[in-house]
Amino acid sequence: MAGTLEKYQRCRYATLEANQPAKDTQSSYQEYLKLKAKAEALQHTQRNLLGEELEHLSAKELDQLEHQLDQTLKQIRSTKTQFLLDQLSDLQKKLNDSIINAGRSSYNPSVTNQANPATSAENANGIIPGWML
Repeated sequence: MAGTLEKYQRCRYATLEANQPAKDTQSSYQEYLKLKAKAEALQHTQRNLLGEELEHLSAKELDQLEHQLDQTLKQIRSTKTQFLLDQLSDLQKKLNDSIINAGRSSYNPSVTNQANPATSAENANGIIPGWML
């Protein structure tokens, strides 16, 4: 009796498991159809944005397309402007840093006069001009 019940249970659950892949297949196929339709709609929209196949669009759809293109163009210009402003700021910082570094390493006559007092004394006496040294 236990053997018969065991066979019954195995057969009953085997048919349920066999039906499960069919449901998964059906679900996957439905998802495939939805994704395929979405991809086709996106391709159609892309062609419209590129200026193709516009003859079938209504005036309202053309207005919506124009509005979408204007908004996209504004966003692109804004992004480009921000990028250029960031670049300008970076270049100004580099310029200021290079000016500061150039100021530190430039010629300073007061430092050379203190370092070489004999030359300044001779200059003051008028014996040897500084440009001849």
